[in-house]
Amino acid sequence: MAQQDIEFAVEDGVAVITLNRPAERNAFSGRMGVELGEAYARCDVDDDVRAVVLTGAGRDFCVGADFSFGADLFQKGAVAFYTCGGASCPTPTRTGPCRAQSASPAPPNSSSPADT
Repeated sequence: MAQQDIEFAVEDGVAVITLNRPAERNAFSGRMGVELGEAYARCDVDDDVRAVVLTGAGRDFCVGADFSFGADLFQKGAVAFYTCGGASCPTPTRTGPCRAQSASPAPPNSSSPADT
């Protein structure tokens, strides 16, 4: 996904992620969540990244969630977009279910990579 709501740069081992919606006072959008997930994943796989700085463009770091979608935000399926895993979501949509989350979850007693 092309970055629209954040900027991402790495220099001298430091990744700088900038929330870049200054006109909206960097209100946290679903797209921003997905883009942040992708940026964090890039940092995770890049062994040259030793530190991550998260900052905001303009005068505000982040004023909280973006509720500008109004009642559409609360339609069935909309929350899946806002809780999507980011880099793993191939087709995020504002009001439709996240296709990445439609996969069957692991059984509750199964071990995960973090358990090993």
